[in-house]
Amino acid sequence: MRDTIEDILDNFDFDKVKKTMDALHWLWYDTIGVPEIADLRKHARSLLTQVGDKVTQNKEMQAEAITGSGGFRAAAYRYLDDDKIYFRLAFEVTTWDNYE
Repeated sequence: MRDTIEDILDNFDFDKVKKTMDALHWLWYDTIGVPEIADLRKHARSLLTQVGDKVTQNKEMQAEAITGSGGFRAAAYRYLDDDKIYFRLAFEVTTWDNYE
């Protein structure tokens, strides 16, 4: 799981996230300024690890876990016909839905 998370972090465009946060003057509650890329990576790693652990601990054949904070949304999925855990990492500036 750790290698998969590191691969996601290596391919995720943290530069774009940093530029967006700079443009919006997006601060986290525990930072003085916009977080640096190292802080963004650390936070994203923590979120991915959380959802990965939840899916791993779930004994059902199919499992899903989603969490988010600081603009990041992390998800992990395990499907019925596959033991592999699939991860998704996103940075969201805005979203809307109407679940019915």
